[in-house]
Amino acid sequence: FRAWFLLTVFVIVFAGANQFFGLRYPSLTIGYVVAQLLVFPIGRAWEKLPRWRLPLGRFSFDINPGKFTIKEHALIVIVSRCCLPHLTCPR
Repeated sequence: FRAWFLLTVFVIVFAGANQFFGLRYPSLTIGYVVAQLLVFPIGRAWEKLPRWRLPLGRFSFDINPGKFTIKEHALIVIVSRCCLPHLTCPR
């Protein structure tokens, strides 16, 4: 849940910011390196929160499953890279 939540937030924020700044001259692009630098401390801070479980009927999942791993970090960075404007709308 933690990786998917951070992934969704970063994609929405980066796509919105790149769209907003892309309409100006000279245009400004927020790269995936910014996500790479920001998501790691946020994920490490999130792992310090208490561990809790969200029950959904027969299923349940952990909101904070433990340590923030390199897999979560890589997934967030790779998907936030996909929302860059030169990948979604080539000129």
